[in-house]
Amino acid sequence: MSPEGQAVGALCLVDTHPRCFSEQNQRSLQKLASFVVEHMELQRLTHVARFDTLTGLATRDVLLQTMQASFDTGEPSSVLLLDLDGFKEINDSLGHSAGDRILQIVGARLRTVTADKAIAARFGGDEFVLFMRGSADPLQASSLAQHVIDAVQEPLDLDGQMVPMGVSIGIALRTEGKETPLELIGKGDLALYKAKTNGRGCTRLFTPELRRQALDRGNIVLELQEAWDEGALELYYQPQVRLEDGAWVGAEALLRWNYPYQGVILPGAFLPVLERSRLALPVGEWIVRDACRQASAWRQRGFETFRIGVNLFAVQFQNRDLAGIVQDALTQNDLPPDALELEITENIILRHEKKIHEQLEELRAIGVGLAFDDFGTGFASLSMLKELPVTRLKIDRSFVSGIDRSRRDQAIVDAVTRLAADFSLDVIAEGIETSAQAKRMKDYLCAEGQGYLFGRPMTADAFETHWMDTMSATDTIRSKTANG
Repeated sequence: MSPEGQAVGALCLVDTHPRCFSEQNQRSLQKLASFVVEHMELQRLTHVARFDTLTGLATRDVLLQTMQASFDTGEPSSVLLLDLDGFKEINDSLGHSAGDRILQIVGARLRTVTADKAIAARFGGDEFVLFMRGSADPLQASSLAQHVIDAVQEPLDLDGQMVPMGVSIGIALRTEGKETPLELIGKGDLALYKAKTNGRGCTRLFTPELRRQALDRGNIVLELQEAWDEGALELYYQPQVRLEDGAWVGAEALLRWNYPYQGVILPGAFLPVLERSRLALPVGEWIVRDACRQASAWRQRGFETFRIGVNLFAVQFQNRDLAGIVQDALTQNDLPPDALELEITENIILRHEKKIHEQLEELRAIGVGLAFDDFGTGFASLSMLKELPVTRLKIDRSFVSGIDRSRRDQAIVDAVTRLAADFSLDVIAEGIETSAQAKRMKDYLCAEGQGYLFGRPMTADAFETHWMDTMSATDTIRSKTANG
């Protein structure tokens, strides 16, 4: 019997003569049985200490001990840090038991792929580490990484349901030096971060530049916090116009950072860091509220049909009360729901999270518009348009820029606008910079446009001045046309 009272087996002694065991015999046999059980328990505890109970891979401690032993000999080595793509979303949607099954399957695939090439360990959660002793060859490490990617990407069968899975990998090499196992893994983690930001399902090798970028990201987070505290973040507005007559029908609110000594910083320089920081939620909510405040102010000045567009961060969908926040912003500013259009990107939709779909339904029930931003640039399927309550497609600027010379871009735009018409969706084209592009988009039955031709992103005061000048010029043209 185990210490917990569970029967784990039977001990049988074979003799040539039948015997009757005395009390002393029985005590001796019980002692012998306890020796066997203790030995089995010791083996079990040793196994638990060395191997992860879920995946059967080496534990974190065993990995670090193995790495340190290798480092002590001074031999070259490589570490591959693995992170499953989309695991959290699958875990949330299918449940933790399904998540455990996935980890078990991935663990088995890693054992098969690595075999005698590397030590495979579960480092924590859905993060794994492969350690290659005696080799710091980037080609060899990259080859193993590709074999891992191919193996993990094979669809997983969970009770008849095929679940797609991917993995991103960061590689760090140790040729010489005094770094510790955790420091080498830290380098792999920086490379893994780069792989994640480059589209997932790929491999990146650590370089010293990645460390500098990491330090820069850390500094940006601190400076963003200071900018937020001091009110240095500001909304700019880019006009959205009706292509038929050039009338301004709305604007997209765009975040800018008024940085000391450098002036206004464009979002590409800080937005990826902001979206991953704890500031994303408060800043995202502030953008919604301030954009609604500005739209209400413009409507009160006579622009009754004005519409404001606001981009949502993915993290905002983690707030179960997103619809409540939007409704409160509308109510506080006495703004009708159809005056607000929330823009969602493909990386949000592709998460396939039930709670995201539910929140989109709640937002649509309020009456706000939902625009699918950068449509056509990624992996969005037609089924998404069927399932999600979007009201507008935004044609990406990459297709608009070549609309007057590229037959492929023309075919894509034509397909998107026809598709939108069939789904009863509105369409707006981004990145219109020339009159020829505007005319082309109008010919393709694209109702609205946005781009430098109509105005760059600008402050609220500049936007209003430019708007009034445009309206005055349009009225003059109409008057001359009416008078022949």
